[in-house]
This record gives sequence, C-alpha cells and structure tokens, in this order.
Amino acid sequence: MKQLYLGLLAVILILCSACSSGDNTSNSINLSQTYKNEAEGFVFKYPNEWQTKEPNTMIEVIKIQSPDGNAKFSVMKILTNPFGIFTENQESVEAAVNKMHKFITFRETTIGEIPAKELIYQTNGLKGDDISKNVWYVIGGSVYQINCSFKMNQRETYEPILNSIMESYAITR
Repeated sequence: MKQLYLGLLAVILILCSACSSGDNTSNSINLSQTYKNEAEGFVFKYPNEWQTKEPNTMIEVIKIQSPDGNAKFSVMKILTNPFGIFTENQESVEAAVNKMHKFITFRETTIGEIPAKELIYQTNGLKGDDISKNVWYVIGGSVYQINCSFKMNQRETYEPILNSIMESYAITR
C-alpha cells in the first residue's frame, strides 16, 4: 500500500512538473535587436520584425515601428516643456492635455536612477484613437522625450511589447 502511495505521488509530481515547465515563449516578448546611440547616451532592445525609420523631424533621434505601422516607439531631443510637464501641478498638466487629447495619467517615475515624468493620454484623430505614453528625462541640460504609441483597438497586442521595449531602455551616460 505504501508503494502505491509513493507511486501515485511520483506520478503527480511528474505531471505537475510537466505542466509548470511548459514552453511559455508565446507569452514572452523577444527583443532580439539592440539600438544604441552613444552620442545621446541611451540604448534599448526591440523586436526583430520591427523597422527603424529615418527621423522625420529635427528633434527625432530614432523611431521604430511595428510591421503594420500601428505601434511606434521614438526618442526625441526637445527644447520645450510640452503640456507643462516639468511643473509640479498635475491639474495644469491635465488641463493642457485635455485641450487637444484625453488625459489618462501623469506621474513621477525613473529610468534607472534618473528622475523622469510619465504622461499617458488618448488621442482622437482621423486615423482612429491612439494611446500615447510619453516619458521625459533631463541629462546634461538636454531634455529627452520617449514616445510609445499604439492604436487603441490593438492595445492587447502592442502595449506589452512597448512596455518591454521601455523596460529595456537604459541611459548610458
């Protein structure tokens, strides 16, 4: 009888082990490419199938996008204080955003140990509704803006990918 219990316990342990050690790669995000900008002092990883695009403004440092173009990640070097984000007054930031967009959230955050500001809002445009997540930080007197945006109806697809790219972002100087 004792051998039967030990045998059943062994089978249960093997089955539990097989279930928990299954391949979870469908839930993981493979960031196999690396973009490094030594002059501006940052690096991040992104999916292999995403494409780098030539900057289309003087302030844009790098832009990558999903194969279908519905999600974008860009880094800009800016000269302004958009939406007054460097104030400590969330109400004034919210009011400025709501003039053209729909405010979602504004908070203090960090990139590594560098203080940053994060602003998330929804846009309503001719091409549909987008979610725009922006993070600003200051290094050596220069202001950098990271923008992650995706189509609202593709949130489940692109938000995890853009969050993973953002989590890989590191300031190197």
